[in-house]
Amino acid sequence: MNTNSETMMAARIHAYGDVGNLRYENAPRPRAGKGEVLVHVIAAGVNPVDWKTRAGGGIAGMLSGGFPLTLGWDISGRVLSLGEGADVFKIGDDVYGMIRFPKLGEAYAQFAAAPETHLARSPKG
Repeated sequence: MNTNSETMMAARIHAYGDVGNLRYENAPRPRAGKGEVLVHVIAAGVNPVDWKTRAGGGIAGMLSGGFPLTLGWDISGRVLSLGEGADVFKIGDDVYGMIRFPKLGEAYAQFAAAPETHLARSPKG
């Protein structure tokens, strides 16, 4: 894994529709902003709000910015970098959480920038 690249792989949609609309493709890699951490996503959950939104329901009407969209909110992964003022976690911490909901969490990707207040340390067991 190249952790210094400006791009990453992500499952994105270019239009609302069925699961066939998901495309695994290159996407811009996020950076941790103020109070955020960059997480290497190891697992992302798929919940009813995910597939409903992908189909054009769920919270689709609340999203702005247009296509393509990287959906997903539930993540588990490892902290790779800290944004300005982020001090809850350290690089290498294992974390999980539901990020940015009801805004785009962009969890269906190799990396996700997440507010540190939306994350918790993963249990050791």
